[in-house]
Amino acid sequence: MLQRIHGNQFAMITAAAIAFAAVSFLTFAPGCDTETPTKPGGSMKPNAALVRSSGCKAKVAPIGSEAPDAEDCFRYRLEDAHTLSIRHVNAAFNCCPGEITADISFANDTITIVERESGPACHCLCLYDLEYRFENLQAGTYAIVFIEPYINETDEPLRATIDLSASPSDTFCVERTTYPWSSGSGTEPYGILVWRTDCSSGGGTTPIAKPDVPGDMSCADWRYSDAERVLILDHINAAFNCCPGDIGADIRIQNDTITIVEREEQSICDCSCLYTLCFEIRNLEPRSYTIRFVELYVPPGDERLEFPADLAAIPRGMVCAYRPHYPWGYQGTVEGDRAKLEAMRKDILARIATPSCGGDGECRYIGLGAKPCGGVWEYLVYSTATVDTGFLKYLVSRYNAFNDGFNRRYSIYSDCMFVLPPRVGCVEGACAVLGVVPR
Repeated sequence: MLQRIHGNQFAMITAAAIAFAAVSFLTFAPGCDTETPTKPGGSMKPNAALVRSSGCKAKVAPIGSEAPDAEDCFRYRLEDAHTLSIRHVNAAFNCCPGEITADISFANDTITIVERESGPACHCLCLYDLEYRFENLQAGTYAIVFIEPYINETDEPLRATIDLSASPSDTFCVERTTYPWSSGSGTEPYGILVWRTDCSSGGGTTPIAKPDVPGDMSCADWRYSDAERVLILDHINAAFNCCPGDIGADIRIQNDTITIVEREEQSICDCSCLYTLCFEIRNLEPRSYTIRFVELYVPPGDERLEFPADLAAIPRGMVCAYRPHYPWGYQGTVEGDRAKLEAMRKDILARIATPSCGGDGECRYIGLGAKPCGGVWEYLVYSTATVDTGFLKYLVSRYNAFNDGFNRRYSIYSDCMFVLPPRVGCVEGACAVLGVVPR
């Protein structure tokens, strides 16, 4: 249940109310998706920490995530008897905030969260989502108060009373009419960077479950929800400085082209490494788009990560660009990679299994593999009645991307004969090849 907050819920906070004895403090780099757990240290006193920041969201209009961009909100959820999570949605900070931190204080039944930044360094503001975790918190009634750096003196503070015994979760919002909040309708497409990993090793091993992405490939792994009109894009093996400061992106959506210009606020180390970034593009209609990544450290002459994506036909897929130069790199072997390809192929064939059908309309084919001369190695026949078509296309796109990288990595050659697609139909209850499609 979402509740509006009105100024008469609380008396105004005095300076004395902020000087609390028990303070828990944590410094957090904006945009980092690595959670630092709180440490009770044997004490049953309540403690808290800022554990995650979304990074700047105000790169395209309208702004916002999980709440309209004209609202400043917090959402809480009681995870268990003594653990509480709070998400501050649309918190305002500088576009180049340095380090976002929070002083979290407890006094009687009041919890005050004083949000800070080490900047500013840019002449602009934008919105962020911040997540907090509280431990050793007894069930009861608490006043939650946010002290924000960029609200005006006349603005209504974000504060409310929560009763954890009666309501284990709830949302409270206040309307904001000043910059950087906006009263946009929220119906136009817009994109945000929602999280990123830390710097991965020089071998390109990412800390998320992407086992089939070698370190010499820059890949876009996408999935689209027609019901929610949301496109999620994971950029795997994106190169940035080892000490990038704040990683961000300018996301531009013009006609049927989505351009993601990646950036970093500072580069203070003499090295580069690989990251995974997750983007969300919202209010996006299910049709064909050109998706283009503009990366910082791609050497001249290397191919760009740019591709067409028909979200209506293929809601999930992967496309990669081969990157043989530093900071990309790979320590695999031809035998090991060939074994990976074969394992991926066997998994695809197992999912197709026996392509049972009730008519010709259920029979389809899909091209598998990437020949060095172009085209596919073979076509597989499957039935829409027995396989998840969207997931099958995703697995095949991963296989084809890995196969293309394999060819380039080891200078694989092949004949240049074009493999013709088959004509398929339902024969005695199973999909079968009836011939080839004439050229």
